[in-house]
Amino acid sequence: MSSHHIIRDKQEPALIIANGEACSMDILDQLLEWSPTVIVLDGALERVISLGIKVDVWLGDFDHSNNEDLSNYPLKKVHTPDQNLTDLEKAFEYLLEEGYPAVNVIWASGKRMDHTLNNFHSLVRYGRKLKIVFFDDYSTSFLLPPTFEKWYPAKTPI
Repeated sequence: MSSHHIIRDKQEPALIIANGEACSMDILDQLLEWSPTVIVLDGALERVISLGIKVDVWLGDFDHSNNEDLSNYPLKKVHTPDQNLTDLEKAFEYLLEEGYPAVNVIWASGKRMDHTLNNFHSLVRYGRKLKIVFFDDYSTSFLLPPTFEKWYPAKTPI
């Protein structure tokens, strides 16, 4: 987070960096500027560290080999060995336990279709408990509330 911003705890959404296709640096930089907490999922840690991103929490079952020495790297390591949840779902559970109301998620699409579809399933599963927004280079995705109204001027084509 940029040092010239003053943000109260959990006022801005946390940021989860999953292990899918990387988004543009513009999107990444904009989200990092306002994210008080950066959570990186197990398989993405090496990629994220190589970009010089400060990570607050490294979360997952740690089934990916990590060759880097992290002993001097200041991060909270959260081991979640439960194989019944994905690492993204474990991150959502972690945020709920920590009292975060909202999260932005990047690198959650692309690469493997089964992972992308499961990530969107997780959005639906957790989207009523936590405000979740997925970002990639092509779209912004979020769950609409149970009721939603949008007003348009008369005769606006929809």
